[in-house]
Parts: sequence; structure tokens; C-alpha cells
Amino acid sequence: MMKVHNYNTQKYPFKILLEDLLECKLEKIHENYKVSSEEIVSKVYEYFRTSEDFKSLWKSFCKDVIKDILEDTKIVVQQLPSVKIIPSKEKLTESDENNEWVQFGGKIVEQDGIKFNCHTDGESPFYHPSWETNFWIPMINVDGDNTMYVMDEKNKLKPCLLKYGQILEADLNTIRHGAKTFNNSKNSRVSLDCRGLAYREYDTNKLSDTIIKSKNINFKQSEYFSVGQYYMEV
Repeated sequence: MMKVHNYNTQKYPFKILLEDLLECKLEKIHENYKVSSEEIVSKVYEYFRTSEDFKSLWKSFCKDVIKDILEDTKIVVQQLPSVKIIPSKEKLTESDENNEWVQFGGKIVEQDGIKFNCHTDGESPFYHPSWETNFWIPMINVDGDNTMYVMDEKNKLKPCLLKYGQILEADLNTIRHGAKTFNNSKNSRVSLDCRGLAYREYDTNKLSDTIIKSKNINFKQSEYFSVGQYYMEV
């Protein structure tokens, strides 16, 4: 199941906030930063963690937009969004033993002679709970080279061609998704994503002691995917 929703970018100007932080247009971030280094991602996450204005805006967004999509009076949602940066004309990924390009724990999938780095959220090393709904929020108008691809029921990867101000709602826990291993677009892609669920579906008994890795730190699944650690109640 995939649906596209719209939100008000004037009320929730995430792109402008990030461009002010980084002092450049997000589409041209590759002209101002070495995206494959940890510097830029660390800078964004530090801003997410420390800016009270951003945290307040994010909570309001979850309350007004994500809660409305999930159609419940109380939800559990990711405390802060994740950010993905796919730079123009650059391979961001690390090489495995076969010298293939793998990012975020993904696996190489080849389709029509093009290589994609794909994964599901429920597999190693992520082990996200099956109860989550994914929300993908591009910060630019994406194109076929820099966007996220999602596998359909015929096992074909299809591009998600969204514009800034749109949200993709999808179940990516079991559906393979990812991006081209080389972004041939003139534009870099910056996107936010988060996961949420109706509060009534939040059942810690479904979690296990399976070890997940986040920022090179090991956690038990039951400890990490909890309210106050990964999630917040809204």
C-alpha cells in the first residue's frame, strides 16, 4: 500500500530551515560539501537534536500531518526524522568484498542494466518492528535519477516521483526499496523520513532481544524501539 499526501510547506518550511543551516540550495549541496563525509550529516542531526525551534516544528508536523494520515487520536512516531543525502554525480556508498556499492546495509539489485542499492527495514541490521508505517518526505522535486525506488508486486523497482510538499506513505518494512548506486542527476537529493503507528498498535511484547546497530552502537530491539528512546507519543 502506497499513498501520496500533501502538506503545507509554508507552515512546515523544512527545506528553508535546512538551506539556512547549510547556507546553500539543497539541490546543489554537492557543490558546497563533500557529502560522503560524516560532516554534513552530523551537522544536520546536531541541529535536529539541539534546535528547540526545529523540535517544536517537528512535533507540530507529527501532530497535525502524520496523525491525520494515521487516522488516530494518539500515535507513536519517530522522535526526530532521519535524513538521507544522495549527492549528484557521486557514489556515496561503501564497497563490499565484491567491490559492489552498498549503503545503509543494503544489497545490490540490478534492473535493466542499472544497479540499485536496496533493503527492507525489517531485515538486518535495522530490524524495525513490523507495526511501523513509513513516511518519506523529499526536500526537493525529485527525478528518476535521484529519487527512491520501491519494488512493486511484480518485483520491478518503480520510481517515487514526488515534489517538495508531498509525503509518501508506505509499508517499507517488508517491501524492498532504495536508490540508484550512482545519481546521474544534476541535482542532489535530500529527504527526510520517519516511521509511525497508531498507539493501539504499539505492543512491546512483539519486540525481542535481537541486536540492532544504530550509529555503530549495539542495542536490543526491545530497548531501542521504545517510547522515549526512538519514539514519542503524540
